[in-house]
Amino acid sequence: MRRIAAVVLLFLLTTPALALEIQLEGDLEVPWGSFDLNEGVYTIKPQSQPMTITADDLVITAWELEYREKEGLALIQGEVTLAGEDFSAAGERLRAYFDQGEYILEGSVSLTAGDFEVKAQTLTYRPGFIEVAGSCEIILPEGSLRGQQFQIDLEAGSLVGFGPAWLTFK
Repeated sequence: MRRIAAVVLLFLLTTPALALEIQLEGDLEVPWGSFDLNEGVYTIKPQSQPMTITADDLVITAWELEYREKEGLALIQGEVTLAGEDFSAAGERLRAYFDQGEYILEGSVSLTAGDFEVKAQTLTYRPGFIEVAGSCEIILPEGSLRGQQFQIDLEAGSLVGFGPAWLTFK
């Protein structure tokens, strides 16, 4: 096994302000990517271990990345994790708009931030701010909170709910 640390130039060329690094581990003899320069679609699929993607202050791990240059969109899937300084989350797939700093994690999302845990269907991350939606459950030291949508301000440490919500104390 050889370790490859590469700065993917296609991202740097298409988005000048973007600093993105992808690390792959595995056998170089096995095909791991395809690049359609005419359509602007670039796919990376490591074979033996998930890739690590570093963008902004986030670390993402996954088994597949497809970047669509025309849309400025990366579709990332396969045991996706998304981690920042104050949180870590996991889900099935991630839509990443690297140049806008917006990341949308979908499918059986779990989040740990501070002293609480969250289960939801979607999570949207923007620097310092997380929004979770879809049958959310937030487990706090004091009990649990259920509802359809919550916003978490990581910097202020605040939590705001929208729509009907239920609070259960321990």
